[in-house]
Amino acid sequence: MTPTSHVPAQVLVVVVAASGMLLASVLPQGMAQRTTQGVAAPADDVPRPSASSAPASPATSGGNSAPRAAVVPDVAPDPLPAAPALPVCAYDDVPTRFAALSDWSVTLLDTSFTLGPDYRPDDLVPVGTAGVEGWGEIRALVVDDLRAMDEAARAAGAGFAVQSAFRDHTSQQEIFQEWVATIGEAGALAESARPGHSEHQLGTALDLRSAGTGTPAWEHPDWGQTPAGAWLRENSWQYGFVLSYPEGQSAVTCYDYESWHFRYVGREMAEQMRTSGLTPREHLWRTSDGLT
Repeated sequence: MTPTSHVPAQVLVVVVAASGMLLASVLPQGMAQRTTQGVAAPADDVPRPSASSAPASPATSGGNSAPRAAVVPDVAPDPLPAAPALPVCAYDDVPTRFAALSDWSVTLLDTSFTLGPDYRPDDLVPVGTAGVEGWGEIRALVVDDLRAMDEAARAAGAGFAVQSAFRDHTSQQEIFQEWVATIGEAGALAESARPGHSEHQLGTALDLRSAGTGTPAWEHPDWGQTPAGAWLRENSWQYGFVLSYPEGQSAVTCYDYESWHFRYVGREMAEQMRTSGLTPREHLWRTSDGLT
């Protein structure tokens, strides 16, 4: 629309030569004829006409004033629902919400949530099935991506081996008691999971070490700084593995930093975790809360 200029204060007189008649169209003073994308632009309290509703000319409009456009209220959108609060790290034995074998990617285990003593995957195979150095058993569903990760790591000069894989309830009980005998109960709780609370019982978690050596990763000052540890930290997500207990996050993971403990959650969820910037425990808590 072209704005009218030089309009007298009260009336705009239009002369229609064909009829010799004088028609007057009265516009209230101060009504601006401008819009923004067809919606009234409320520069003040006066409603504004829209471009689409303005008459083509006073002679054909059928009215003495332009219709007024509806004022669109400025309503703020509803806020997104708040994410559920992450439980504090406490020692309890609450049955985890998703404990079926098919729930392997979303089963949340920490110092509170636990699996029953009879939980044992029925598709365990030796880690050697994936062509990886080391020992122990993993679920068959992990094999293809573990093989692919092993091949990529060795090609990058960062080969790794499996130190520990699946552990049943009884094995975890024995390991936890060994830690208690070595460093005391308080230290053991920070370093090792109580039976039922270990991700190793899922059959999808691995403790890794550098290939070609029998030295456990935890005997290094920081295995995460070795070629294998550094490569896995940056690249494991591409193969569906995530670092369960990253450095500096013990307040939310409930365990001390473990540069060697990787859990398989599948490529899609591993990418989601990386993109979110959340630790696996945080991500699984939010994911589990949204599932039915």
